[in-house]
Amino acid sequence: MRNLITATILFSGLAQGAYGKTAAELQCNHKQTKCVTDNQNISIGDEVGVFNTDGELVATGEVSHMKGERRAVIINKRHGAIHGNYNLALLETRTSDAKFKESYTIYQEPTKLSVGGEAGLSTWNIGSQTPAPEYSVFAQWREWGGLQVIARGVFTSLDGTVTGYDRYVGFDEEALSVKGFGLLGGLGYVVREGKTLSFRGELGFGAMYVDATVGGGTNLVEEPAYKVHMKNGMNPFGRGTIGAILSFGTWHMHMDVAESVVTRASGTTMAVGVSKDIK
Repeated sequence: MRNLITATILFSGLAQGAYGKTAAELQCNHKQTKCVTDNQNISIGDEVGVFNTDGELVATGEVSHMKGERRAVIINKRHGAIHGNYNLALLETRTSDAKFKESYTIYQEPTKLSVGGEAGLSTWNIGSQTPAPEYSVFAQWREWGGLQVIARGVFTSLDGTVTGYDRYVGFDEEALSVKGFGLLGGLGYVVREGKTLSFRGELGFGAMYVDATVGGGTNLVEEPAYKVHMKNGMNPFGRGTIGAILSFGTWHMHMDVAESVVTRASGTTMAVGVSKDIK
């Protein structure tokens, strides 16, 4: 009698609001501790696995009740979020078997926190200069699926020449030196997260402290004729990045293209780097 009452309550919950009104092949409650399926190839007591679209094992459980074509499954262990289009199937190797982990590819949920660094070369729309080295360090927190919260520190340094017009000597070419220290906060998004090859975009906003000289001094930095496009001191700073990631376990190699804007100066950066999963 107790089992009958339990089964009735369970199936009533599955059929009502906890699982939504839209029918799906696999439906789970909010905590993903119980699911229902219309898979008729399993029965009470069977150990089952939930597999994602890449064939990775996301969760394991046991069939607890049957009612018509519906099966209720208690989820015993979950390695990631279960989605409605995932496949639930009978496990050929039981979870207690020593060879269980060798029989299936277990889904690894992406890390919550990683840190890394990059080095690259930048070209800026300021005068004529050699490519400017750029170095950055970053930390990223995974918050919602592939969406990340990112903090990044940037250092860049460029040297070259800039041409301006002096009313006394006409066109005048002067030596240009710019150093910048920037801090950014922003968001990133990863496509194909958890795969060996994935793609990532990042958009950050913050400020950059600029130390610039023209002709060895600071007097000409903000002269409109020399078009340095930035000023000494704090400047608004924005940076957008797209790139590819190669993953090797907890280590990741980054290859990025970034567009930066500091006040009215813009630059393009090609960078490579590495990051490490922390937790």
